[in-house]
Amino acid sequence: MRALTARVDGWIFGAYAAAPADLALYRILYAAYALLAVVPTALWVDGAPRAFFNPPPGLAALATGFPPGGFLAALNLLLVALLGLLLVGWRTPAVSVATSVVLLWIKTWEYADGKINHDILLVLIPLLLAGSGWGQALSADARRAGPPDPLRPRASWALALAAFVTGTAMFGAGALKLMTGWLDPATHSTFGHLVVNNMGAGRGTWLSGHALAWNAPLAWEAADWAATLLETGFLLALLRQRWMNTALALACVFHLFVWLLFDIVFSANVLAYGAFVAWARVLPGLARAAGRVPSRRALVVALVAAWIVGIAGVMVGVPLEDALGLQLQEILVVAGAAGGVAYLGRRLLPRRRTEAMPAVEPA
Repeated sequence: MRALTARVDGWIFGAYAAAPADLALYRILYAAYALLAVVPTALWVDGAPRAFFNPPPGLAALATGFPPGGFLAALNLLLVALLGLLLVGWRTPAVSVATSVVLLWIKTWEYADGKINHDILLVLIPLLLAGSGWGQALSADARRAGPPDPLRPRASWALALAAFVTGTAMFGAGALKLMTGWLDPATHSTFGHLVVNNMGAGRGTWLSGHALAWNAPLAWEAADWAATLLETGFLLALLRQRWMNTALALACVFHLFVWLLFDIVFSANVLAYGAFVAWARVLPGLARAAGRVPSRRALVVALVAAWIVGIAGVMVGVPLEDALGLQLQEILVVAGAAGGVAYLGRRLLPRRRTEAMPAVEPA
């Protein structure tokens, strides 16, 4: 029993590591994306008919109908305030928890019509990373405590927790496929869903139109197996950071094909996967900047800009991404797939030289 406990403790406190620069850059990416593509959320429920109110178990189930628009606008403005503080890294642990709580509160009303979207990871990421130290660089908190070595990976139990939640969520999706016959060679579930999505839901795409004409039962069966094994494989992949990174890279490519075939954009998942990216290698210039304490003026300018973007979205009634036609969700999915292919290529191709990796500090 003690050996098992020691192994579990070793996984929680030593299996995952990240540099403060990696986490800080991801914190800024998360907050900026949420301000542009998420805020405002659920404002539409103010005009929804009372007959649409069919909440799942949760806080909304205690109410008798949708809340007034002013209440939801106030919640969105509170979310804007928190996301701005998260972007500049002010009191980051507390603000991270508050961001997830407020976002979940808003999403509760968005889901009150009975339709639950696949964006729970977007809601949980600030909560899961609240204790990760993602506010220790490029932040107001760094002005008080001083930044640590920004490129030195340190063990992170919070990142392990994020890996556990992400991995089990993906495994749950795969387990449902296992239980509903996706591996039955007599059926082609991917093809069946594509037909329903294209003909019934009207979400046809250029690729799906061509794919429906394929008479390739082996290819469709391979797609069933690939999707099921990828998702269920997360339960094993989360045991090691390198395995998890490989699974996430494959998932990013998988989400790209889901978008191209089904016109379903899992941008929230791809954004969540970014917590495990070594951003210091992807953006070395910004990583070097993480070693310097940001000026008070730069932080104030960033905070005011973030609040202006968020408030503008609330006033318009839709995220600025939609208002300006930026298509950030699709760009994020494409960028994630490109990054996934690049990571897999580095893993598969032989390295010409071995790079010295910095030692990992204990949590």
